[in-house]
Order: sequence, then structure tokens, then C-alpha cells
Amino acid sequence: MISTTEYMEILISSVGPALLGVVASVIRQTRYGWKGFRHFMAGLLMSVFTSVITGLLLEMWELPATVITGICGMCAYSGGSLLDALLWRADKEIRTAKLPGIRSQHGEEQ
Repeated sequence: MISTTEYMEILISSVGPALLGVVASVIRQTRYGWKGFRHFMAGLLMSVFTSVITGLLLEMWELPATVITGICGMCAYSGGSLLDALLWRADKEIRTAKLPGIRSQHGEEQ
């Protein structure tokens, strides 16, 4: 079970990537434009989410802070488009997987 101290460490270590995500999202949306408040907030939340998750994963590998910041910044700038690309790739891999004993839509065994 995770202690309260460990929760606080996770929370504190998430603040930096979250702020970086906000800045990156504002820069990206300023550069490419936004279609309204909801579009702006959705991009902002995706950037923060991507940056925080990436930062927490990289901290587990004990990389230097400058490397973590750089990678988090790139992920935050990509935001939702990075998640869309990963989702598209995962979907493609699942659809083309050759599983023994599973029949395709056309009835032949894969």
C-alpha cells in the first residue's frame, strides 16, 4: 500500500510536467489557432495529461531532470495528436495480429 508521503511525492513531482504541459498547449494553440473555449480546454487537458504521465514514467527510470523536462515538453506540445497516433498504431497492431484458432471475418483460420 502506498503511504501518504509517497502520494505527496507523486503529486509534487507531477506539478512540473503539468505546468510544462500548460505552457506547451498555449504555445501550440496560439501557433495553430483554436476554434473556441472547449477546443482550447480539451487541448490543454490532453497536453497536461500527456506530460504528467510521461514525467511519472521517466522518473521511474531515474533519468536526469533535464532529459525528463525535454521529453515532457515534446510530449506536451504534441498533446492529443501524440495520443491519437499511439491509438492508431495500437488499433492497427490488434487488427492485424495473427492469433491461432481465431477465424477472420471471411471464415478462414488465421
